[in-house]
This record gives sequence, structure tokens and C-alpha cells, in this order.
Amino acid sequence: MHDIYAYGIGLYTLIATVLITEFIIEKAQLLRNQQASLTSALKTGLIRLAKWTYLLLIAGILLPLVYGACLDLYVMIPFKRLISPDSAVEMQLLQDWTFGVIHLKIAGRIILYLDGRLAQSLRNVFPGHWTNPNIWLASTKFIFPMIVMGYVALLFPPAIYYIWAWAKWISGFPDGEEDFKSRVLMAYPIVMVVAIVFGAVWLARRAIDKWRDSVRDEIYLVGEVLHNLDETER
Repeated sequence: MHDIYAYGIGLYTLIATVLITEFIIEKAQLLRNQQASLTSALKTGLIRLAKWTYLLLIAGILLPLVYGACLDLYVMIPFKRLISPDSAVEMQLLQDWTFGVIHLKIAGRIILYLDGRLAQSLRNVFPGHWTNPNIWLASTKFIFPMIVMGYVALLFPPAIYYIWAWAKWISGFPDGEEDFKSRVLMAYPIVMVVAIVFGAVWLARRAIDKWRDSVRDEIYLVGEVLHNLDETER
């Protein structure tokens, strides 16, 4: 009787061991598959987090600061000095960043409204879901060119003033720091006015050339019509 009990307990123990072993193997394979998918999801999430960190730092902080500083130096500070010449010149980073964000947002809306190649590129920055931006397209089409243009706009007027002061030797560099600063700041609106004049002349020349081409085409068409009339009369 004891042998039957011993065989029965041994059989149940063997069956339980087999079932527990199959259960552990099945759960281990499931955990391994889930671990692979979790690793893949974690890798994708880290890549997207890195993309958005790059966009926030470069396009969300640096780019608005650069263009806000340009707006401050070219427009706001000269206007303040025109209204109150004795006022102190101060640049506030938070205010410049806010101006940059607002005007870049307006520029983006204008680009989308014009619906050209830039608008298509801007839409392709987020081709699928908003969490997966196209960093290469955003950098090559917008971020890098705009940063380069912004730094050129910031550094070009002081460079022109330094070259002009060194080449002409007009009393050397100013003695006082405030006088030197005011002359450098005056270079920004002067460069802006010169750029506006050159831009207006270029646009006027293009308009005149286009008008001449249209007049030439009309004269040619009229001449062709008169020539055809003479041929039919003959």
C-alpha cells in the first residue's frame, strides 16, 4: 500500500515538475520577446527625445534669441534712441527671445500661406506623427541657414564699422566706452537702410525688366499680326 502511495506521489510530482517546467519555459520565452520589444520601444523613445531636445534647444531657444537680438539692434534700440537719446541702452534676453518667437511664428505662417517649396519643406518636417520630426530636413532647410543669416546680420555692421574706422583713421577708435558703443549701435540702422535701398532698387529693376519683356512681346505679336494681314491681302 505504501508502495502505491509512493508511486502515486512520484507520478504526481513528475507531472507537476513537467508542467511547471513547461510553464517556466513559456513565460521565459514570452518575457524574452517582450524584452526585445521593450528594448526597441525604449530605443525609439530615446531617439525621439533626442530629436525634440535638439529642436527645443536650437530652434526653440537659440534661433529666437538670434533673431530677437537682430530685431532689437536694427529696430527697437534705434527707435528708443530716437525717442530718448539720453536713455541707457539695454538688451533683455527674455524680451528678445519673445520677439524672436513671435516673428518666427509669423514668418512660418506667411511661408505656409504662400504655399511654395519652403511651405512643402516645412510640412515635411513632420511627415508622420508629430513625435518623430525630420531633423535633417529641418536643419538643412531652415535651422542652419537661418542661424548663419542671423549671425551675419549680427556681426556684419560692427565689422563694417571696425574696417571703416581703421581704414580712414577718423580720430582712431572713440575714447569713451559709451561713445564707442553708440557708434557701433548706429551701424545697425545704417546697414538696414542701405539694404532696404538696394533691395528696392533690385525689385524695381526686376519690375522694369519684366515690363520691358512684356512690351517687347506685345510689339512682336502686333508685328506678327500685321505681317499676317499683309500676307492675306496679297
